[in-house]
Amino acid sequence: MKGVAVVHAYQTPFEGFIDAGSDLRPSEFHMEWKSRAAAGLAKLLGTLEETGVRWKPIVRRGDPRTVIVKELLLRRADLVVLGTHGRSGMAHALLGSVAEWVIACAPCDVLVARPQLFSFELP
Repeated sequence: MKGVAVVHAYQTPFEGFIDAGSDLRPSEFHMEWKSRAAAGLAKLLGTLEETGVRWKPIVRRGDPRTVIVKELLLRRADLVVLGTHGRSGMAHALLGSVAEWVIACAPCDVLVARPQLFSFELP
């Protein structure tokens, strides 16, 4: 059975102000943020261990919209499943929507799940 790829895209904050290195030669700061992203993904996948599904964790640095679409193309995916914060109004205008971007650009079907209740929170 093939595994299900789970992609977590992260961005290194303040990249324009400090040397975050590159993917080939990452700085200590970059490695710290990559480690945090990997730990968060591992924690999520730990809650799904009993599903019987083989999960393949993928941690990529970059804008989530670009990273997700690139992974879809690379893997020739049939389906992408996204969660959304469910922001609307001013929060949506200020923070944008990864889900909207992926829906518009994905070469495959997209399933978007939204929270039952949501409130405005800064990322």
